[in-house]
Amino acid sequence: MAGFPLNVTLGPIIIGAFLAVFFFGVICMQTVYYLKRFPDDIFLVKFTVISLWVLQVAYTCFICQGAYAMAVGDFGSTFALLYAPIGLNLAVLMGSLTDHGVQAFFVARIYKATGALYLCIFLWTATLFLLGISLFLTIQEFEIDSIPIFGLRWKTILNVLFFGDASLDIVNACVLCFYLKLKSRSAFSQTTADVVNRLVIYTLETGLGTSLVALAAAISFRVAPNDYLWTMFFMALPGSFGSALLANVNNRTSTSQPNSAVSSDINNHVHGQTSIQFARSLVLSTEERSPSERAKSERDDPSHSIELNKISAPHGNFYAV
Repeated sequence: MAGFPLNVTLGPIIIGAFLAVFFFGVICMQTVYYLKRFPDDIFLVKFTVISLWVLQVAYTCFICQGAYAMAVGDFGSTFALLYAPIGLNLAVLMGSLTDHGVQAFFVARIYKATGALYLCIFLWTATLFLLGISLFLTIQEFEIDSIPIFGLRWKTILNVLFFGDASLDIVNACVLCFYLKLKSRSAFSQTTADVVNRLVIYTLETGLGTSLVALAAAISFRVAPNDYLWTMFFMALPGSFGSALLANVNNRTSTSQPNSAVSSDINNHVHGQTSIQFARSLVLSTEERSPSERAKSERDDPSHSIELNKISAPHGNFYAV
């Protein structure tokens, strides 16, 4: 009993399972929102989102099976905590595909935004390298079937994987943010610059979020490789990657909208008249309408029933129409 304290062995496994289920719920909500909000999206993005959800379903099921086997099936047998159930081993495989698949998708987004082919080839190569390491470690885990022995034998490669994932996430976020900031400086309008600045902040938030989880797994494994504390962060990593990807996909509309509901774009200049669209229902025009015309407009579209007083402007007066 003394050699296998539950607070640093079984405890992190249970907490990791809770985190995996939590992220699965978040991903389900994000997936439903995506399917409702973007029904006509391109096939590649749809395929990526659906594949990610399927992988997350399998990953969560395997994590729950492994946690159940260790906490319930092997209840009272502390010696059994040395061995990983089949569910945890399969979860490592599903998690590897999720993590590095999302990283490859983020690199594709960088290529689409920057067109820097050679840089993206380097990033894709790094992602493929980390995926190869992850698959190799998965095979070794099936063969060894012991968490502490596996950690001690492949300690160096595990450190490379953890720190490599964290570094690649930071590099991806920084590259995209650097390009977006350049675009912000050359923007023609303040509205465009504000949208780009919000994209920069959002990219940093999602990119740093996944890198912090990977970094926590790396540090905890580095400090205490014989304990299972690192598995708690490792089990949460695929969910954080999936949630970050779906957040970026679903955020395409919100980041493209200005904070204010007012759009100052000039709609037309027909016959010297200027109209400005406020939100969806209110239009201001330099042409005054008669009461009969106002009544007819309100019958045609009740949303235009807002009454405003005449507003003075440098180039004429505005009237509610």
